[in-house]
Formats: sequence, C-alpha cells, structure tokens
Amino acid sequence: MCLDTPLRSVPGTRQDCSKYADVLIHFMSWSGTRGGAAGINLIWVMLSNQRKHPLMQDLIHPDAKFTEETRKKYQEQGGFSINPLLTSDATQKIRNHVSGMLERVHPAVGVDNIIGAHTHDPVLLDLCAQPRLLDIIEQMVGPDVVLWSSHIIAKPPRTGAEIPWHQDAPYWNIQPWIFATIWLALDDTTPENGPMYVLPGSHRNGEVKHVPMMKKGKMFHMQIDPALIPEDVEKQHHGVFIPAGSAECHDALLYHRSDANISDKRRCVMIIRYMSAQCDPASKQYTRFDTNEPFEREYYLMRGRNTKNDKRFKPL
Repeated sequence: MCLDTPLRSVPGTRQDCSKYADVLIHFMSWSGTRGGAAGINLIWVMLSNQRKHPLMQDLIHPDAKFTEETRKKYQEQGGFSINPLLTSDATQKIRNHVSGMLERVHPAVGVDNIIGAHTHDPVLLDLCAQPRLLDIIEQMVGPDVVLWSSHIIAKPPRTGAEIPWHQDAPYWNIQPWIFATIWLALDDTTPENGPMYVLPGSHRNGEVKHVPMMKKGKMFHMQIDPALIPEDVEKQHHGVFIPAGSAECHDALLYHRSDANISDKRRCVMIIRYMSAQCDPASKQYTRFDTNEPFEREYYLMRGRNTKNDKRFKPL
C-alpha cells in the first residue's frame, strides 16, 4: 500500500487498519522525517475513520459458516438456521447487555419495538460488524454490504402479540430487494414462548397480496391475504425452535409469522438487516428506545465498495 492510496480503498475495519500499522512504522523508520510525517498523517486519517472503541473479538462461533449446502437450502427453501452463531461467552454477553437495555425502555417505545439501537449502542454495532458474520452476509447480498436496520423484539412471559403471516420486503422502502436478515435468538425459542414459523419455499411466489389486519399492531398493519395461505399450512410450516445464540436467516419474501408467548419465560430476539450497496433506500425515522427521541435511519458500509457513491452510506 502506498501513501497515495485513497482511504476509501482501504478495508474499513479496525483489524484492517491495524494490519498496516507495522508496515507504516517500518516505513517511517526507514524513510526518515519526511516519510515519517506522511506515515503519521496516514495513520491519523485512517484511525479518525475508525470507531472510537475496539471491535470485540470472537463473538461469532468458528463453525458458523455459509456452505454450498447452505446456499442450496437458502435458494430452495428460502431460509436456513445457524446453530450456533455466537460463542457461548458472546451469547451471555449480548443477552445480558440487551436485558439491561430492556430495563431502560421508554414506555412509549415498548420492549417489542427497539429499532435502530445499533446506531447509538457500540456493543450492538460491534456485533453487526463481526467479520465472520459479514462473511455469511456477503454470500447473500454480494461483496458490498450495508447495515441498514436492527430490531430487538422481546415477548415477556404470558404477553407479546401474535404476528400473522407476512413478507418482510413489502414493508421496507428499499429497492432493489437484495437483502439478508439475521434473526438472532437471545433466549431459547420453544413452541410455547412465541416462536417464529416459516413456510419453506414460499419465497418463490414473489411478492403477494397483503390485506389490512383486523387488529393492527405497532409494527404490523398488513398480512398476507388469507386466501393465499395453503389450507394445510399447519402441516407445511416449520417452527424455528433454536437455542439462544443461534440464528435463522430468511429471504425477505419468505412467508413467516409468530405466536404470542404463552409460557412463563421471555422470548427475545435481535433481527439484523443488511442490504447490497446497490440498493437505494428511502428515508425513515425511528425513535430512541430509552428517550423516545426521533432520529433518522443510518446506513453503514460494513464491507466492500460504495458502488453508487451514496453519501448516506457511512464507512465503518
């Protein structure tokens, strides 16, 4: 790497930056004062574009990989599970952190509607930025990866709304639909505590008709036209019963729903959404989970190139 290399062409993680540190130090020692000054300047520019906290290491389990078998399942069925996604230590760390967040939720927001918290929470942003996780995401959206949303949904014991059959993509004001969704379980999901159900292969139907819900909720107001749901859906659907620290990934057009929590245990998940840098997102406003103050949706270029030079995509 030469000193004239534009910063945007340098990979954007702290590990990538640190890879060049030894090279720069040797260069500075060899080239003297003039080269040293240039080296110091480059280090300062690079570090100023890094986050102000170190990236947590080894959150993703080394066995969490996207294989050819995974690709086939994703294409044919519209989803796949990763068990485990997080290491046991990371599962406990993230679970405890989110539990602390839930205790601080503003009453107007609710524990089932914490959206975009990664934009002001470095622990969650670090989770989204894990290199091994991005390796998986890259297989679904391509090499240019943008983080655009996170959503924490907690269903406390004996509460939580039932969510009808729906597709994600029609809710999102982003085109084209080149997405990847990580549905990360922070609690064990069981048949009793409000699990998600998916209809394998339904993504191949494309976007289908949605109609207004009889009882609208905070997050959902539309559902798939009941006439389009197979009569034997109870035989065809698949329950996502996975332990804490595991994840389910699904296509944005896959039919899915979830039950209310009828158990004595909480069910909490964190949904992380990525897209290709080729996408053109519309503006969206959320509210902070702890203060109920509004903020604009933010976009982070996690890996690769800003192919459309979209100024909204912040390098991480």
